[in-house]
Amino acid sequence: MRDDAALAGVSVKTVSRVVNMEPHTRPEVVRRVRAAIAEFEWVPNAAARTLRTGRTGLLCVGVAELRRPYLATLVEAIVAEADRRRIEVAVEPTHGDARRVRDLFDSCGPVFDAVVHIGGLPPGVDLGGALEDRPVVVVQGGTELAGVDRVDDDVMEAVVLVARHLTVMGRMRPVLLGPDRARRSDDDPDRPSRAMRGALASAGIDADAVLAVAVGRPADRGAGAAAAAAVLDAMHDVDALLCVNDEVALGALHVLAARGLDVPGRVAVIGYDNLDDGRFSAPVLTTVDPGPQRLARVALELLADRLAGTAPPARGDVPRGSGAPRVDARRGPAVRRPTLADVGAAAGVSAKTVSNVLLGRLGASEATRAAVLAAIEQLGYRVNMAGRGLVSGRTGRVAVVVPNLYQPYFAELAERLIHALEERGCTTMLRVAHDREAELAAVLGPTTATVDGVIVSPHFLSGDSLAERTPPRPVVQLGSAPTPLRDCVVMGERAGSEAMTRHLLESGRRRIALVWNNAPGTAPQGDRFEGYLAALAAYGVPRDDALFVSGSDWDRRASGYEAMVGLLRQKVAFDAALRQRRDRGGGSAGAAQLRAPRPDRRCGHRLRRHGRERIHLPAPVVGESGAAGDGRGGRPHAPGTDRRVRRTRS
Repeated sequence: MRDDAALAGVSVKTVSRVVNMEPHTRPEVVRRVRAAIAEFEWVPNAAARTLRTGRTGLLCVGVAELRRPYLATLVEAIVAEADRRRIEVAVEPTHGDARRVRDLFDSCGPVFDAVVHIGGLPPGVDLGGALEDRPVVVVQGGTELAGVDRVDDDVMEAVVLVARHLTVMGRMRPVLLGPDRARRSDDDPDRPSRAMRGALASAGIDADAVLAVAVGRPADRGAGAAAAAAVLDAMHDVDALLCVNDEVALGALHVLAARGLDVPGRVAVIGYDNLDDGRFSAPVLTTVDPGPQRLARVALELLADRLAGTAPPARGDVPRGSGAPRVDARRGPAVRRPTLADVGAAAGVSAKTVSNVLLGRLGASEATRAAVLAAIEQLGYRVNMAGRGLVSGRTGRVAVVVPNLYQPYFAELAERLIHALEERGCTTMLRVAHDREAELAAVLGPTTATVDGVIVSPHFLSGDSLAERTPPRPVVQLGSAPTPLRDCVVMGERAGSEAMTRHLLESGRRRIALVWNNAPGTAPQGDRFEGYLAALAAYGVPRDDALFVSGSDWDRRASGYEAMVGLLRQKVAFDAALRQRRDRGGGSAGAAQLRAPRPDRRCGHRLRRHGRERIHLPAPVVGESGAAGDGRGGRPHAPGTDRRVRRTRS
């Protein structure tokens, strides 16, 4: 910092004010200081800043698992919102384990400034007022959760919209696959919730005749398929399936298609979550959109209020029908965190002796060690990681950089890296880099200044991206084309692509289309393409560039759909398609089914395309600790408020 000050011709204090974005500094001084910082590539010492401010600058997001598509989408929305606010994010997959969730909350303060937990808390996690000094927000945890700030989608509005939709479609015999989102603990598990029954009755449907069928855990496509099959076997007059989420709904669609039942003509299917997969299923899925971006924004706004020490408005301060969040501020004094001196006083030793015990140094007697450990347990002392970081010169943080989380590959990759780093005592900072600039900033350090190293699964960076600049910390590239400029861990992409192509050739296919992601007007290239060509050459099949097709967006199912539609419109004969990525495969497979329908083997009719309806929910509902909930989720919308159902066709 002294070097920056000397180059800019200002004091060290002025540099500190500019770095901390404090007011009352002239614009020309700010420009000189920032130019000096860029010249020296200086980054603030995160450990020193933590010691001075008492803040770590870290937000932790607890989630059951990243491999569930909707959860990954919501996590990505929270990471994006936190990035906009210059907050670093660590993600902790808890797998619904009570111990991991409790440990996550306990680390709020010593390691993290705040915690966002997605979903309900597992049994055995009793907050018990222990979070008075620790901002914690639970997103979509249910309205019965008390003692902690929460943000929920408006499930009351959702059940009303679904009931109205059933009436418009003329469906009178619906069945629920899994509990509806308005379910409370005292509701009958074999029936819709009281809120759902009321909505169905208002829509003219006999709510007493509607059953709720349990689905297996996890509530995924396999569980949905099994539950749908059981319902269809037992109830021949069912005309609608209301599914707990889109994954269950997609499993139900699979069973209905296999049995030759027209959707939505014979049986309507409604999901919840608005997953991309539903847009490219055949038929297209009707679903409720809970608005993950809005949930993320409101959750971060609430955390910002807590960290700033400003209380959100109380529930009664917000008029019904306004659509604004409704808040009950948590009560209770802040709890002072114990220090080394406090532990020493309780144990009757010096702070230095306490430090020696914690570091495992020799010299302390067994009696002294026992007294120190007992005092630590009694006071709930936790190691100050910032102080330890100043001594070691390490933060214990590693950045994991991925292009997105809604693609299953990157979500699973991030989760496995998080667990592997955790086993090595490291905290994972998750960065989602949607473009080349964000990816480059993460590797070079402007957005990962507080980490010891970076693991990046790149999409935009090429071999010469860092030819003129050296990253300030170790960087490991995971996947993509290897380069001598950084450490790389790569997979056998050429061998994998060749094996897939050989599999199709061995089954008698000779016109194999290649769904790619190259820029328009350019030819495919890289290891996967070379593997494809090698397999064709081995079987004596000539290369045909007319079979190469790409979409406009590399990472969306829409791109695969777009590419396959283009191939079908060109009337190019092909008998197989090789897709570069799973998500593009889903889109292209959906296009093939919709554009080239085939007779069903059982009934001889063609699958009919189902116009997708995105049921958009209103603004998120915010409930805070001190309010056990009124059974309505703190619903801010007055009865009768108009909410439109928007129909779109892909």
